[in-house]
Amino acid sequence: MDFVLKVKTALITGSSQGFGKAIAIALARENCNIILCARGIDKLRQTHSQIVKMNYGGSIRYDTVDATNPEDIKRFINQNLTELDVLVNNVGGGTESQLPLWGLTEEQWIGVYKL
Repeated sequence: MDFVLKVKTALITGSSQGFGKAIAIALARENCNIILCARGIDKLRQTHSQIVKMNYGGSIRYDTVDATNPEDIKRFINQNLTELDVLVNNVGGGTESQLPLWGLTEEQWIGVYKL
């Protein structure tokens, strides 16, 4: 199936395992350029290798980032994002209570990622 993603760039957070990894592999099959990120480097390397072994024709890079650390997020963005067409936000666990869509404080935002 062609979703017209060739030469598009996708960032998949939490892409070292589970749903994030599956999404990264699916996007690679569509020849989308891939940026992988998660907290653990070993599993990121494994995901990267698996995609490269698929005879993947796009570009792929990976880096660690802790989504609960604002400085680490800034570093990741500055070092890895020159362009972005697709964002798959696959980190965070939600909240125990409803939060407004707009106007979250930084503490509320980080709290979502810690669950």
